[in-house]
Amino acid sequence: MNKTLTLLSLIILTTLTSCGYKTTETDKHPEIPVFPKHTNSKINITSFPFLTTDLYFNKKYIFATTENQDLLILDRKFKKIKQEPIIVNLKNITNQGDIYSVNENGDIIKTLKTVHKLSPKNNFKQENLEILKIFSREFLDIRDSLTTHLKGKSKTYIDSIYTIETTNDKQKTLVKLTHAIEGADAMVHLENNEVDILKYQDKDVALYSNLLFFDELNNLKKEKYVKTVQRIIDLEKRPISFDKVVLDNTYSGNHFVGGYTPVGYNYVELTIGSETTKFKAKNANNGDGVHILHTNNDTIILNDDSYKLFYATIKK
Repeated sequence: MNKTLTLLSLIILTTLTSCGYKTTETDKHPEIPVFPKHTNSKINITSFPFLTTDLYFNKKYIFATTENQDLLILDRKFKKIKQEPIIVNLKNITNQGDIYSVNENGDIIKTLKTVHKLSPKNNFKQENLEILKIFSREFLDIRDSLTTHLKGKSKTYIDSIYTIETTNDKQKTLVKLTHAIEGADAMVHLENNEVDILKYQDKDVALYSNLLFFDELNNLKKEKYVKTVQRIIDLEKRPISFDKVVLDNTYSGNHFVGGYTPVGYNYVELTIGSETTKFKAKNANNGDGVHILHTNNDTIILNDDSYKLFYATIKK
């Protein structure tokens, strides 16, 4: 009987472990406070006066979207430069800091309304871009036109002409797009199937086309695309961890598929100048819980797993 219970226990433990379950313990350092509280009274750890949902960066700037969907621009020391009430996909920002905001009409069927650019060369003032529209004819429009023009002809005949017309129209449109792209000095890829940016020496133009995403243009576009900003996760550095503990396992899934996520604390030691402090950061999957984004002699910028920003400074 004891052997059976032991075997059953091993089977259950193996099954749980394979699903991500980790053995739990009690808090190893109950005397250490939970971040952002800490042990050294000579150091301040304070949250930033704004919330962000994501962060991207280049050599000079940090770009964020606030909880109200405003665009937030910071310098690399996380000092706020500008906040604009416009919706921006942060992936649409070039390494040079050029920002593009695409505004559309409609809920289901969307059409382009305006494209704005903000650039560090112009102190990030909004600039309305010219739109170059290169569209192929809608397939339904071609069929309706042929049906009217070839009234009395058989459906088979109309279908054959329709195939020729749509193919010709597509090719003509792709030729126009190719000419427009080849004439630009560079391009910016936007997270929008129908809009990219053509860059010239003296201006930027929004290229708007229903064939922009076609495979025939991929190689040409890739040759022209400039690099865009990186996510802040590429800037993050791990803090010094002197211990970790799993306090619990949370389960997600259903009766058939699911798994456990171990949660607990990462015990961290942080040094600013000659001062050192300790805290425990809530974490999941044995992660760090907090990340270091910027360090100098008297300040450290951190974020937690929800991208909330904090700065640690020595009291003066």
